[in-house]
Amino acid sequence: MRVLETETFRENLKIVRENIYESCRRVSRDPSEVAILAVTKNFGRLALDMAAEEGIRNIGENKVQEAWEKLSHKRDTFTKHLIGHLQKNKVEKALKLFDVIQTVDSLALAEKLEKKCAEINPEEKACKYSVFIQVNVSGETTKSGVKPEEVDDLTNYIFSCKNIELKGVMGMAGLYAGEVETRRQFSVLFEIKEKFGLCSLSMGMSSDYTVAVEEGSTMVRLGTALFGKRY
Repeated sequence: MRVLETETFRENLKIVRENIYESCRRVSRDPSEVAILAVTKNFGRLALDMAAEEGIRNIGENKVQEAWEKLSHKRDTFTKHLIGHLQKNKVEKALKLFDVIQTVDSLALAEKLEKKCAEINPEEKACKYSVFIQVNVSGETTKSGVKPEEVDDLTNYIFSCKNIELKGVMGMAGLYAGEVETRRQFSVLFEIKEKFGLCSLSMGMSSDYTVAVEEGSTMVRLGTALFGKRY
């Protein structure tokens, strides 16, 4: 795990907030519409403490096991998001730890989540579990996500579910996409969010979050920009 410096984190967060403010100003958005999700992958519990002290309330982790070791003792502090690929054999553990799963990328996974939610909370029919669909807008085979042309089938299934509720769309731009192509890919994600009347759009990471905000992101997923490089 990386050793973190509190003052460095605070300065990084200050810069991030200023950049979000400027991006919103350029496109006449309210900065309060954009939430910061701190990606604490490969960082220890100090990262969680620093984020909490500075008012960050959304935490993202990529792996269920690493997250379990860090987050299971902080159940009421954050809204905890799974932002990494979810294997079907980890569904139950993920549901017990995370508040939101952002990476529903197939009908089979959605069906597994729906079934497992019913088993875990059979009496809580009025309480749905929040999920996002992950959409692969770059077409890169190394990225997870449903294809844009397959979004309708996945969203329509989740809308019919009794135990999971579709709250948003998640995605990322291609690794080598220039700004023009990045904006095009982000616009596809925004259009999907608007088409289905969803409240959240999780897009933009440390390298492109300012562009993502200009293209309509409501949640930026930041690790390096806040905590520095991972080793």
